[in-house]
Amino acid sequence: MNIDSGDNNIISKIALGSAQFGLDYGISNTSGMVQIDEVKKIIEYASLFGINTIDTAYAYGKSEYILGKIDIDSWNVISKLPSKKQRSIGVTSGINESLKRLGLENLYGYLVHDIEDLFLDESLWDKLTSLKAKNIVKKIGVSVYKPEEIKKLMTNGIIPDIVQIPFNILDNRFEPLCKELRKKDCEIHSRSTFLQGLFFCPIKKIDSYFDPIKPFLDLLVRKYPDKEKRAGILLSYVLNKRNIDKVVIGIESKNQLMTNIKFAQQGKIDEEIKTWADKNEFDQSILMPNNWPS
Repeated sequence: MNIDSGDNNIISKIALGSAQFGLDYGISNTSGMVQIDEVKKIIEYASLFGINTIDTAYAYGKSEYILGKIDIDSWNVISKLPSKKQRSIGVTSGINESLKRLGLENLYGYLVHDIEDLFLDESLWDKLTSLKAKNIVKKIGVSVYKPEEIKKLMTNGIIPDIVQIPFNILDNRFEPLCKELRKKDCEIHSRSTFLQGLFFCPIKKIDSYFDPIKPFLDLLVRKYPDKEKRAGILLSYVLNKRNIDKVVIGIESKNQLMTNIKFAQQGKIDEEIKTWADKNEFDQSILMPNNWPS
């Protein structure tokens, strides 16, 4: 197999998001849950580029079970404690169940999926710290939606080892905080590079809820009518952010990963699109998929 050498140092910042391995996930997903044979191909191909991180969660349907049927011992696996609203198990039993599903003895990272749980239960962080002290997990952290959540954590004296944030061409709300967190040895992992696939949906079919960003989407499509090149350009934009350590992207097939890597290696987003995005601010409800209409 011939592999374009490109900038593999940048490409190795990719982390495989696995929600699609266990759920029908994403606003533009038309192929459904990824089958296990395709998951194996994705993982094997990713490893050729130094990609070594998988992001999963207890709440991602069958994702942990599927990964547990594949050899991922050499990968850095990150899972998440389900929200207290969605679980009936404690922290220790939660991570033990994830380890059992994954067929692993320990995890690289374990994140609180719903940061509100940390604010409501003062003992939760101590429990996570205990898991880290026992080497059950190497790093602990949180998944967040708003910069204010990180600021509140830091005010409470909590400095996570890993913070997972939304970040893309339209959403750079966390950029000022990223530099500060990295100075405190905190890894920054981003998600929503493609805004859950919104950047690829036919504009005429997009709900009126998204009217404020439709001019940008129209510009993006006119500049990059080819979806594969568009994905690579959008991915390259985030990969080239110095203060982001890992960029979590959902992958539905080996071919999709191949084209993402190919176009991400070829160039950066043009100045017209970057300037438009930088000059416009949007309500957080549009940028956060958990606020979108069903």
